[in-house]
Amino acid sequence: MSLDLCFELEHSCHDLNITYNLCPLFCDLLSNRFTGGFWAEWRRREESQVLRGADMYALFRDAWFALRRMPYARAATFEPPNGWGSVRGADKFLLRCAALCRLYPTSKLKTYR
Repeated sequence: MSLDLCFELEHSCHDLNITYNLCPLFCDLLSNRFTGGFWAEWRRREESQVLRGADMYALFRDAWFALRRMPYARAATFEPPNGWGSVRGADKFLLRCAALCRLYPTSKLKTYR
């Protein structure tokens, strides 16, 4: 199972994908910033239709910085035992999402699960 994101622009779309095995990592990354963590905040924004690049930039940026500050030993505990997904993959995903939000602030983020 995975989360597919599409940064929808007027004439194109940038697609990204991340496995749900990394959900515990994302929840941990922003648990101090948002009540309920990353996915709770994501669902809240999704339900209120606040999923534009400009609105989501800080969420991805803050999660990426939190991951970069996380000690290696702690990050290693989030490596999925089945090998699907990795902390390194999460790092790339969050950085790419933040970059796309910054480049395309008017893009609409569509999610597919």
